[in-house]
Amino acid sequence: MPGGQPSPGPWGYDSAPNTTAGSTLCGRVEGGDDVAVEWTKDRDLLLALASGPDLAGLYNWWKANRS
Repeated sequence: MPGGQPSPGPWGYDSAPNTTAGSTLCGRVEGGDDVAVEWTKDRDLLLALASGPDLAGLYNWWKANRS
């Protein structure tokens, strides 16, 4: 995962980095050239996935829009 974070691994908001908000997983989509970021958001019982051609760009999009 970009930034040296473990994948799969926990994630937290910048305002509370020591509190786990959910889990993330980054990887290549099987059978194609795209990559994916999959995440959970524990308080909302959410599981979501976004995919695209650029892992760094996708991860930055996720960080900016995960709330």
